[in-house]
Amino acid sequence: MAIFLHFRSFFRAAPEAFDLVMTHHTMPAMTGTALAQELWRWRPELPEILCSGCSHTMHADKAQALGLDAFLFKPFLHRDLGLAVRRVLKERRAQSF
Repeated sequence: MAIFLHFRSFFRAAPEAFDLVMTHHTMPAMTGTALAQELWRWRPELPEILCSGCSHTMHADKAQALGLDAFLFKPFLHRDLGLAVRRVLKERRAQSF
């Protein structure tokens, strides 16, 4: 919980310092989707990637319906992470023009 509170304070102080946030669906303090929604209150255009290893609680279609930019099912390869980050940032850049 302390790490989450520290991150939230840091994010609120400088939301423009983040190009992208990647979070896990299952965390001790709150779900990754709840965190995403909170961060969007401070910076609505922030790209967010969610990952999870529990297919019965979260999947790509549900993540997309919630507004998340990408979903990675664990375990995933470093290559898959890199491709997801690249795709999300490229899509967000295209939207801003």
